[in-house]
Amino acid sequence: MTSSVLGSSIATFALVVLGAASTSACDRISGTDEQPSPLVNDGGQDRRCRPPSAQNASGPNRAPALKVRSVLTLTGPASEMAIPYSFAIHDYFRELNESGGIRGCPIDYDLRDDAYDVTKAQAIWDLWKAAPDWDEVVQVMTWGDDATLNLSPQATQEGKPLVSGSHAGLLASPRPIDVIVDVPDVGANFQEALLPQQFKSPGFPNNFFASTDDSTSARGAVFHVRQNQAKRLGFFYCNTAAFCRRPSPAAHAYAREIGLPIGRDLFLEPNEDEASYREKIRYYFRGEIDYKKSHPDYDMVDWVWVGSSPRAMALIAKAVASVQQELRASMPNPIQLIANERAFDEGLYARCGAACVGNVHGALPSLAFGDMSYPSREMPKVVALYDKWRTIDGSGSRAVFADGVSLDARTVNYVKGYVSALVFRMAVERVLDAGKTVTAQNVKEAYESFASVGTGGLTENLAFRPEDHRPQGTVYVYKFSPAGELLSEPPPRLTKLDRSWLGW
Repeated sequence: MTSSVLGSSIATFALVVLGAASTSACDRISGTDEQPSPLVNDGGQDRRCRPPSAQNASGPNRAPALKVRSVLTLTGPASEMAIPYSFAIHDYFRELNESGGIRGCPIDYDLRDDAYDVTKAQAIWDLWKAAPDWDEVVQVMTWGDDATLNLSPQATQEGKPLVSGSHAGLLASPRPIDVIVDVPDVGANFQEALLPQQFKSPGFPNNFFASTDDSTSARGAVFHVRQNQAKRLGFFYCNTAAFCRRPSPAAHAYAREIGLPIGRDLFLEPNEDEASYREKIRYYFRGEIDYKKSHPDYDMVDWVWVGSSPRAMALIAKAVASVQQELRASMPNPIQLIANERAFDEGLYARCGAACVGNVHGALPSLAFGDMSYPSREMPKVVALYDKWRTIDGSGSRAVFADGVSLDARTVNYVKGYVSALVFRMAVERVLDAGKTVTAQNVKEAYESFASVGTGGLTENLAFRPEDHRPQGTVYVYKFSPAGELLSEPPPRLTKLDRSWLGW
C-alpha cells in the first residue's frame, strides 16, 4: 500500500494512516446514556487492545494495529460531499494514532478513491480481499449508495461490519423485507390517487451508519413543513439517481399520514442547466395558478421538498426565485424549499447567494459544522480537530471542484464523517470492556449492543438492534442568513421510528 497526504485537492487514490502506540489513563463515562471518552484512553491493562492477530506488529515500539479499509469518493460526482466526510475520518484516525491509538493499538487505515464508480469500488474490494491480511480487517467503510448496496452483501459474506456514508433507508433493515405500501400521488389532473409500491430488500445485517436514514429524514422534513403552517407540499427531485428519488415515497406517505395536502411531482435531472430548470418550474407554477383560478378552494403549493445534489439545489433555488419574481402578482408569498441532506450543506450559499436566503431550508441528520446553538460538548473538538490537521497539512480549509466553485470543507459532511469514526472507536472500546479480542464479528456485535449511546451532542443518541439498524430519528433544520451563515431552526424534529417504515 502507498502512503500520501490528503491535500486540499484530495486527488488521493490510496492512503495509509498508521501511528506508534503509547499509553495514558483517563476516566470513562458509561451508563444508559454513554458518551464518548477523551481521545487519549488506555482503560487499564486488562482492557488494552487485542486485535485479531499480533502478527502485524513490527518493531520494538509498534503495537498490533486495528485494520480498517475505506473506499470513499474523492474525485468525480458527489466528491464535494464526500471529501469533507473523508477529511473527518482521516483526521480522527490520525489524531487517535498520535494519542496512542485505541487502548494502545494504532489504526492501520487504507483509504482509496472509487470516483463514485461501482466498478472501481468493486476492484478495490477485490484487491483488499486478495491481500494476506484480509482476515485481520475489522471494519470496512464506504460512501455512496450504489457502491454500498453492491459491497454490503459481500461484507456480510465476509463477516465484516460496513459503516457507510450512505443512509439509504433499505440499508437499515438487517433482515429481508418485502412490503407493499400505498403511496399517494397527484397526477397532471391535480387528482390524488393511492399507488401501491413494492419495497423489497435482501437485508443488510452488517451495514451500519450513524445518521438518520434518508427516508426518516424526509419524514422529519415533512413534519417541519406542517409545523410551519404549509398549505400544500410539492416534490422536486431527480428521477435518475437513487439518492434523489428513494426518500420520496416516505415523504409522500408521511405527508398524507399527518394530514398535509400534497401537490404534484416535478423531475429535475442532474444533467440539466438552470434555463431548463426555470422553464420546468415556470410551467409547474403556472399550472398551480391556472388550477386555482378554476378551483378557488384549491390551496396552491407553497412548500417544496427537494431531493437532489448541492449543485442542482442551487440551480433550483435560483430558478424558483426567478419564476417567483415573474409570477409575483399571482404568487405573492415566497415559495419555501426544504432539501434532503444530500442537497444542503454550508457550501450551498456560495452557489446560490441571495436566492437561498430565507426560503431554502435543509433537514440534516446531525449538527452543522461549528453549531454551538445546541448543547454539544463534542462540537468544539470537531472544530479543533479540523483546524489542527489543516494547519499540519498546509492545505487550508477550501477545496476547488470541477465546476470551478471553491467550497469550504467545514461542512455537515465533516461532522458526519467524524461521527462515523467516533462510533468505530466506541465499538472497539466496548469490545475491550467485555474482555474480548477486537475482531470483525465482535465489532459488529458491539454496534448491535448500542442503546442510547451519545455522540457528545453531534447527533441524537444512537441505538442499533440486531433486527433494526436505524440509529436515530432526528433531523436538525437550518436556513441561511443574508451573510451566508447557517441559522438553526429549533427544535430538532424527532420522528418516531415506526416498525412499519423499516427498510423503505
